[in-house]
Amino acid sequence: MTRARWPVLLLAGLALIAYYAWIAWQAPFNVGDEGYLYYLSWAMSLGQSPYRDFELSSYPPGLFALHGLVFRLFGASIESGRGFDALWLLANVGLAHGAVRGIAGRGPAWVATALVALIPGPWHLSYIATLSLASLWLGVRIQCDGRRWDHVWLGGVIGLGLQMRLDAAICAMALALLVSWRRAPATRLAGDLSALLGTALLTLLPLSIYLQQRGLFGDYLAQLGHFVGIASERSGAWYRLPPPGFDALFSGWPGALFPALYFSSFAIVLGVCAVAGKQMRSWQWQDRAPLPLGVLVACWVLMNFPQHALERPDEWHLYQRGFAFVVGACCLLGQAPLRALFVHRTARTIHAVAAFCLLLFTIGGLWFPAGGGPGNLRGAGAVVVLPNGLRFVEPMDSDWGRAATDIVAETRPQDRIAGVPFAPGLNFITQRLTPGRRNHYMPNAIRTPNDDAQSAAMLARASHVALQPGFQFSPMPRAALGCYAPAISFVLNHDYDVRQGFAHPLLLARRPGTSDVAHNIVPPCTAPVAEPTPLPDPA
Repeated sequence: MTRARWPVLLLAGLALIAYYAWIAWQAPFNVGDEGYLYYLSWAMSLGQSPYRDFELSSYPPGLFALHGLVFRLFGASIESGRGFDALWLLANVGLAHGAVRGIAGRGPAWVATALVALIPGPWHLSYIATLSLASLWLGVRIQCDGRRWDHVWLGGVIGLGLQMRLDAAICAMALALLVSWRRAPATRLAGDLSALLGTALLTLLPLSIYLQQRGLFGDYLAQLGHFVGIASERSGAWYRLPPPGFDALFSGWPGALFPALYFSSFAIVLGVCAVAGKQMRSWQWQDRAPLPLGVLVACWVLMNFPQHALERPDEWHLYQRGFAFVVGACCLLGQAPLRALFVHRTARTIHAVAAFCLLLFTIGGLWFPAGGGPGNLRGAGAVVVLPNGLRFVEPMDSDWGRAATDIVAETRPQDRIAGVPFAPGLNFITQRLTPGRRNHYMPNAIRTPNDDAQSAAMLARASHVALQPGFQFSPMPRAALGCYAPAISFVLNHDYDVRQGFAHPLLLARRPGTSDVAHNIVPPCTAPVAEPTPLPDPA
């Protein structure tokens, strides 16, 4: 890099930091997914133990331990949480540039850099992109140079993934196996893999010691063993979101935008797989030559594809993996690789499709809040400062600010509150713990009648409950709370009164005494309900 470019890059970096600071300060607080991360991290910063004091499902405890450390150092606030998330975003920009440049060249790399910077996706999940992009970048470096230090760093990525995001760890492991298939002496290969494995184990050591001291290491191993089963079951569960139909492409603006993005993601996957297939046709299996880079890209894109394609086809899960969309499309923009594989007309068609997909991605990223950019500000409401000093921006036309203010004013720090079905962020901003181990009450947590009964017993200890009446995990009628959680519904209807003047959410306060009068807070189920399929319990 020439010396003259450093001032330009410095100015661009400062502008990007200002851009992220603007969004972090103005964006509304997501009491669901963002609040889930911050609440469990805050709980760990207080000394609560994962598995024993709160459930984790498929999330490893290292994620919350790391954010909990940030809260202990800088205070438990949305600003400190988002500031830490922004560090992951900045790392993603550099990693995307490095990975795409090693595969497709300088031009596509700058396109990927700009899109990953401006449309980073959901901030609270930015670490997923960091781990995945780091594994691809290191895989490309190993495939091209085969340096020992790259194996060391890839081992660190695997170790971090096992502590923070299991599917990212599996993706890094798969790339490590693919890049091991290369022309190298057996002793050199053994040394590289030993360095990778050793670094992964060293990275896992602090968390392992923490869990072993608390008698929780067995729970962690059980969680690792159950992950694949949970992921596969959820992809076929009754509450999964249905994918958009082709008729949705003609529903007008903005209804057609996500369906167009959804189907364009399949075009990207087909494109990178076609390139990998072409490269494999000329690969010399007998010579144990390094696998083509296109195979690494195709494997990496495919492993970042299933959740938004199979389980949760919505804009949040698509932009959660938006980095894979961008990198896959930018790799298809590389001129030289495609011209060497396809005839000129086919290469130009692939370029045009990839460019159109990136255009759709850009439009959607600027429009949807899930893009993590300016669209994230469209739903911003009033700025709320709670009596405990915590500041947040509530979503437009919501009552979260009033609900949080009343809860802080009417409860003591040791009191327990709950958000039903999914609002652990309310516990974070009010600094009140949940009434039990369960921190959400969605169908993937209430899988059996026993889960429902246990959750109802926990919920009965809450002094206040914020009920989201219009929230459903799936549009299916049986995804209503009254259908999959009748015991929880009974407790809410019999033990709580609705505070007047609240709509989104409803604020429920515990009745001062017992009463046989039941409210219709949670409407009765009107849909035929089948017995839910039990999933393995990682706890």
